[in-house]
Amino acid sequence: MANPTADMVSSGVNGVVNIILKKGVVTSKLYDVAGRTSFTVDHLGGYNGSLGINGRAKNFVYGASFDRLYRVVDNNSDGNTKKFNATGQLTELILQQKLETKNFTNQSAKAFMGLNLNGWDFYTEYLYGEQEESKTKLDIQRTFDATNKFKSGKYVNSPEVKKVYFHNPSVKIGKTWKNQAIQFLYNYNGSGENKTANQQEYGATDKGEAVLNKTPKINQTDDRIALNTHLPSATWSVNLFKESLLKMGYQGFYTDRNIVRNTNAYNATTNVFENKVDAKNNFEANEDVNAFFATFQWNTEKLKANLGYRHELATIQTKTNTASQYNLGNYSTPLPSLHLQYYVLKTPTLLPLSADEFVALRSTISIRFLKSKARPSRKLATPTCNLS
Repeated sequence: MANPTADMVSSGVNGVVNIILKKGVVTSKLYDVAGRTSFTVDHLGGYNGSLGINGRAKNFVYGASFDRLYRVVDNNSDGNTKKFNATGQLTELILQQKLETKNFTNQSAKAFMGLNLNGWDFYTEYLYGEQEESKTKLDIQRTFDATNKFKSGKYVNSPEVKKVYFHNPSVKIGKTWKNQAIQFLYNYNGSGENKTANQQEYGATDKGEAVLNKTPKINQTDDRIALNTHLPSATWSVNLFKESLLKMGYQGFYTDRNIVRNTNAYNATTNVFENKVDAKNNFEANEDVNAFFATFQWNTEKLKANLGYRHELATIQTKTNTASQYNLGNYSTPLPSLHLQYYVLKTPTLLPLSADEFVALRSTISIRFLKSKARPSRKLATPTCNLS
């Protein structure tokens, strides 16, 4: 949907995708149960396995699944760099060798349950996923002069461990009457990334071996990124008359982000690790958005109309770890919308038409009010009009 209505929200001025699933096949069975499982391996020691189950019993549905993937990847390379003087004679040769082995595991799980009780629909779902990556990385560099005499060497060992994860539970409750419906929805997303990298830099011999009788340069970096988002919503809709729908509701967006980076460098003189302050990579940001909307849709044989209004109230707080106070921002954004669509033909024609002829038979007017990706400083949104 290139022009979403007021009851939908998208990122910036982009559209949204509206996916409508087909209804299930009616069955006379009192219950159904189905399961699946699979497992594969590769010649490098990796594997991929999954299992799942789902079932139905009268007005109750349930299901669960789990998938796990493990892979081992090697990435090794050799190369050299040659330096010449102004007369074209070789002055220096640098030999480079990189050895990298990566082990990563992806796993995800899902569980859901649905129940219809006295006309009320209850549905809850939980999604979980994570990726763990362990990497060993070795960079060896040796430098020789024009006579192939060894000058210097570097042996850098950089192991790294990273984990990315998310938790996504949700609950939906709804009820439909003859001409109206109500729905309550809550969705939570907790995600993050934890990364630890250690770098040890030694000198190297002419054979590419580490010089272990000298203290190496040691750096440790620890990154933590955490994101927590709460998405509550409530919607009420009613058919006022034939081919019409009035919808009103509320949508909330509450999120907090925390990014922390700790970098420690080993001081060989004092024999302790010293912390390096990196304020730009240590901060927190909180955003609370409350949106209220109302839409009215009316369809006839040739005309489709949708009139809507959405109002967002936002509060944003940001702060670095070195600041004593938050930077505050409050925004109030009205977002009216109007969509009009008119069809010249009552029913689709079956005659073979070119693309230009088809467009000529259909006239569409779309008037919409857009909000920019950044929070607008003015109170009114910018109206645009498209005619095709």
